[in-house]
Amino acid sequence: MSLVLAEVERNTNNATENSSTALLEQEYICPFCGTNVSVLIDPTIREQNYIEDCERCCRPIEFSILTNGVHLLSFNYQGLEQ
Repeated sequence: MSLVLAEVERNTNNATENSSTALLEQEYICPFCGTNVSVLIDPTIREQNYIEDCERCCRPIEFSILTNGVHLLSFNYQGLEQ
């Protein structure tokens, strides 16, 4: 499953005026159990690739994320077969 976004940004309550960039929250649906889950993304890391387990069914999901340093450009994920 792939989701490309022009911009998704939610400032966290911990962001301050002096903070250059807030974490971004992105929601997705687990490809295995269908649970709506969210992840926090640090936009200062422009290219991110990692595997994280679903918090409900514990099945592995591979994430590929691109940012421009401030905003989310693309958010792709897929379930990994065990």
